[in-house]
Amino acid sequence: MKITTFSFLVAICAVLATGCAPMAKTSKLMQPAALSSTTPSPGKSLVCVHRPRAFQGAKLYTGVWDSKQFIGDLGNGHSVGYTCDAGKH
Repeated sequence: MKITTFSFLVAICAVLATGCAPMAKTSKLMQPAALSSTTPSPGKSLVCVHRPRAFQGAKLYTGVWDSKQFIGDLGNGHSVGYTCDAGKH
């Protein structure tokens, strides 16, 4: 095998191994939030939900709910923070 062919194959493998899955566009249901404190109010909890990047289902969105309350619509590689009452949900 020639050196150039081997180098090309190594470069292709490196690109594929770095997780080059496409990022989904932000859902129309989600609005960018204003910057806020990361510390929730007393008696409240901050729940962070993250959907990892993946090639499979990259263009699909996942709805996140707390019982009957809609929290967010997450695309590939997106995150959402949710402040709620402390305790079991």
